[in-house]
Parts: sequence; structure tokens; C-alpha cells
Amino acid sequence: MDGGEGRTGRAGKGSGNKQPRCVKCRDPVFQITRKPKGFMFFIVVASSLVLLAMNINVNMDKLLYKKIAILENCSDVIYGLARRRMINLIPPTWAELEANFSKTGIQLGGRWKPKNCTSRIHVAIIIPFRDRDSHLRVFLNNMHPFFQKQELDYRIYIVEQKAGTIFNRGLLLNIGFVESAKIDGDAYDCFALHDVDLIAENEWNIYNCSEKVKHMAANISKFKSGLAYEKYSGGVAMFTKWQYTSVNGYPNTYFGWGGEDDDLYERITNNNNAGFSRVPLDIGRYTMIKHERDSGNPVNPGRVRQLQSSYKRRKVDGLSGLNGTYTVLKIDEFLLYTRIYVDVDPIAVLSAIPVNLYGEWELKQMRKWVNKTKS
Repeated sequence: MDGGEGRTGRAGKGSGNKQPRCVKCRDPVFQITRKPKGFMFFIVVASSLVLLAMNINVNMDKLLYKKIAILENCSDVIYGLARRRMINLIPPTWAELEANFSKTGIQLGGRWKPKNCTSRIHVAIIIPFRDRDSHLRVFLNNMHPFFQKQELDYRIYIVEQKAGTIFNRGLLLNIGFVESAKIDGDAYDCFALHDVDLIAENEWNIYNCSEKVKHMAANISKFKSGLAYEKYSGGVAMFTKWQYTSVNGYPNTYFGWGGEDDDLYERITNNNNAGFSRVPLDIGRYTMIKHERDSGNPVNPGRVRQLQSSYKRRKVDGLSGLNGTYTVLKIDEFLLYTRIYVDVDPIAVLSAIPVNLYGEWELKQMRKWVNKTKS
């Protein structure tokens, strides 16, 4: 029937019910990509979005990692510390030392920190030095593992005095304190002032700082009673930056052996802010490497008189009087330590002290002493 054919047959050209060839043709994406230029534009945009998403994920991972690294401090409790450790007093060669420690994670300059946690202790070990090569090798061989077992973030500085002048331990320690800060800034907030011939025996003797200056070498093998004498503060001592500056550091004027540690003890105990403490004898045990007296470090004949009048000079004899007293000749970053090689000027050191604080005769005798004796 004509009517039926009109309802069910193919729509005519003029029909109002004309349908599009496909539904997806209405999609704007399809309209863009059906042409070559549009297709390329689509690919570029899609690729950019994918790369952006990947970059966001990578950055988020980095931020998350940093957050975790900051939060994961090393434990307060360190397991496996020995109360009587084995000490090797046979000096290895430098080649053997570097081979032994090259895979421990140690960084150039003798710097090390734990890999799996953030250390709670950041300490600079400062050692005054001259003509003790074998002692230094023994020290590094024994003390690097010691510091690493305590999970310290540390660096070893060797402050070496050039030959030609009398050895001055206190001055070198002051130089190390100042110059290490120029190298590492505020990386270290604790300082271990350490003799090169002392090897720690007890791993529970933790190299950290406390509210008071902490004397570590309470029991040295050389002395029968362990402690050299009641007021002894030498060998190894721990200072915060604030503690060391508050006592004006070591005195600069003790050339030769003796006097500087006793002067430092008086500075600490007469300072209301610093305070003095000492670890127990069974904890603070050290083996001293045997050696003959260094010809460049003779006994200071004027040390007793210096001590008697030292209270007059504390504000000017120390860190505050360092300028012009030394010259840094070279700084070397070796694998196991950083060397600060310096030349000191004894006359400049003594000239920095006003005569009325030293005594004219006493100052004249000291000048004769430093000029007469050669290292």
C-alpha cells in the first residue's frame, strides 16, 4: 500500500527525518583527528599530558623520599657496641688504609655519615699534628671504624704546623676550630679536640656534646691511676661551638710542651656558662701510642709563670687574638682526612698580648724562648 510504503520505505531527499551517516561524527575529537593536521595536534597534546602526569608522579616521589629521609633519624640506642674493643697498634701503609676504607662510604676529606638514617651527632674531629705519620695511620685505622659504629656524621681535620717553629698545640686547635668552619660552615655543631696518639678502647664512650664541656680521656694507659691528675682536661675533650667560643678557646701563647690544658681547665671552671664534666673511668679508657719526646716540642720552661698570670689574659689570649698569628699554606682533601697546613708566627702571637697583661720581663723571656729554640 502507498501509505505503508510511505511509512516504512527509504526517506526521500526532501524528508525532514534525514539521519547523519554516523553518531561519532558529532564528537569534536573525531572532527579534529579526521584531518592530518588535526590528528598530529591531538597526538602532541595527548603526549604532553602523559609526560606531565609522569613528571608530577616523579616529583611527588622525590618529595615523599625527602620527607621520609628527614624523619628517619638514627636510633637513640646503638646495638653491638663493645666495652673492650680490639686495638691494632701496627701502622698500615697508606695504600692499605685506602683499600680498607674505600668501600665504607667515606667521602673525600675524611667525611662519613650513615647511609640508612640521619645521624643525631654531627662532629668535627680536630687533631693538632706534626711529624707523627705512623701515629696518624694507627689513629685512622682504629678510629674511623669506631666513629662509624657510633653512627656519627663526622669529618677528621689534621691541623699540621710547618717545621721551623716550636710546636703549639693550643694554637693549632684554635686554628682548626676556625678554619673547619670556613670549609664546612655550620655542618658540625660539636667539636672533638683530639690528640693523635690516643685510641679509644670503649665504644660506649660516645663522641657527642652535652650541656657541659665533656672530658673524654679520663683513663689513659700511660698513667697508673688512669687520670693524669684531678684537673687534667687534655687528650680528648668535646665542646659545642658555643662552649668553645664562650671560654675564648685555648690560649695561643704556650709554645712547647705543657701548660695549655691546665689553662683551659681554669677557663672552663671559671666560666659560669660552660661547666666541666668527665666520663667515668671505665668508659673513658684510651690506649696511648708510645713515642719519644718530639725535639720540636720541648718542655716549656715558663709554663708555671704563665699559668699564674693567665687569668689576666683570657679575654685576649685565644680565639679573639688569632688574627695575624698564622698563615694557611695549603688545604688538602685526602680520602681519610682533611689536612690544614699552617705556618705560625710566634712573635705575632706574643705581640698580640698587651705588655701589662703579661709582664715586661716575662714577655721578654718568652720571646727569647721562641727565638732560641728551633724545631
